[in-house]
Amino acid sequence: MRIESGAVRLGLHRCCQLWVLFLVVFGCGRSPELSQSASEYTVAIYSACSVRNMERLEAAAVQLAESRREDLLESERVLLSEIMAEARAGEWTSAVQRCRTLLNAQRK
Repeated sequence: MRIESGAVRLGLHRCCQLWVLFLVVFGCGRSPELSQSASEYTVAIYSACSVRNMERLEAAAVQLAESRREDLLESERVLLSEIMAEARAGEWTSAVQRCRTLLNAQRK
């Protein structure tokens, strides 16, 4: 006997979508490849975080917020926003390390 409700199918579908998004953002144990625009924003964020300059970080945040939708993948936008939130919370070293990891992954 097979009983499957729409809610169960929807839940499974949503779970699969989240898993795919997770893999896109985090990859399989390595940093994701970034678009050219995302790499440039990462450099700006890295620069601000490495000198712990909140004004430069906020300038990068404004640029990111004003960027066109087609310039960045949503996963890139989310990832960069998370790094900036970390820096705003005073976790400068961690934010620098995350930026460095992303930038190093772009060198193949």
